Amino acid sequence: MIPGVISIIALGVLATYTAYILIQFWRVYPSIRDVVDVGRIMGGLPLEIIVGVAHVLNLALICASANVTLSIGLNTMTDHALCTVAFVGIPMVMCWILCMPRSLSFAGWFGIPATISIFVAVLIAIVALATDGPNTSSTGYFSEPANQAIKMSLGPNPNATIEQQFESVLNVAFAYAGNQAFITVIAEMRDPSRDYPRAIIWLNVFAIPMYVIVACVIYHLAGQYVVSPALGSAPGVPSKVAYGILFGTMLGSGLVFGHTAIKYIYNVVMDRILHSRHRLMDNSMTSWGVWIGIGTLFWVVSFVLANAIPAFNSILGISSALFVTWFTFGMAAAQWIFINWGQQTKTWRKMCLLAFNWFLILSKSCCLVAGDFEKSVKHND
Repeated sequence: MIPGVISIIALGVLATYTAYILIQFWRVYPSIRDVVDVGRIMGGLPLEIIVGVAHVLNLALICASANVTLSIGLNTMTDHALCTVAFVGIPMVMCWILCMPRSLSFAGWFGIPATISIFVAVLIAIVALATDGPNTSSTGYFSEPANQAIKMSLGPNPNATIEQQFESVLNVAFAYAGNQAFITVIAEMRDPSRDYPRAIIWLNVFAIPMYVIVACVIYHLAGQYVVSPALGSAPGVPSKVAYGILFGTMLGSGLVFGHTAIKYIYNVVMDRILHSRHRLMDNSMTSWGVWIGIGTLFWVVSFVLANAIPAFNSILGISSALFVTWFTFGMAAAQWIFINWGQQTKTWRKMCLLAFNWFLILSKSCCLVAGDFEKSVKHND
């Protein structure tokens, strides 16, 4: 529990810091529309292409993870009435429909019921665990035999392998994957310099304590029977109810991240291929046809990824190791170095920040290498 809490808080504070760097970069380059524009400014066309491909792939993985969660929920609620492929496809179609409006303001309004649903779903799971105990029909994350006494470890769990420990850290990093979409949000704000810093502070003032409280309470009540997603740790009917209420949150995640990916590809197609930048926001058949076509293709790719990597922990670990740690932490640190180039040694404060941002870049490189090694070891086993 203690290493887990430390990881949640530490990565949350770092995510808040790196999120603030994004608005600093925007103030210097206010024409940017997404994280790929940042890559173009920092490294020209080669880095723009690399960041663009990574940007879309990671957003597709995040959307796939949301729909894998929904497929697990549908399987739980219906006692596997249909095959998993069908249960992945149903929420995919729903997310595709939600992504059809071209304005991100729709996603903002949808976020209100999505936020309420996650709070209610988690509360139901916690109350059920406190009153009836965990679902012992599952062997849990650490493969303990069923019907054993609940065990909880404050320090590192002696039964966890190095692969499971590293995967747990990557799963915590995934909780802060939203930073990747923040520049797209900044580009649509009326007054980013005023509103964005406030939004980031309020987001993490609520998110970090919620992550810590929910993680500690559910682990305390379920112990070795914790599963992933954690709502499945609750017994019987409460687990089904919690998954049903969670639908709004997962659809909201698919909407926000899917819309971000679709808008980026849409901008590229209209700017670079059709040379119709002036028609980005019009209601012509061309612009709507491009938007619908891109949206359809994106969700088909996400559907394929969700079925190719159906294990929830695996899809989170792959996304975090390859992309999230870079987009949330490493790339933002590189942005600070870029906009302060030539001024890093002017004051002691800037020298300390320079060292700290280089530390972030190097540590995220370690996450990439170690994460890929962990996945290869698990695959070979």
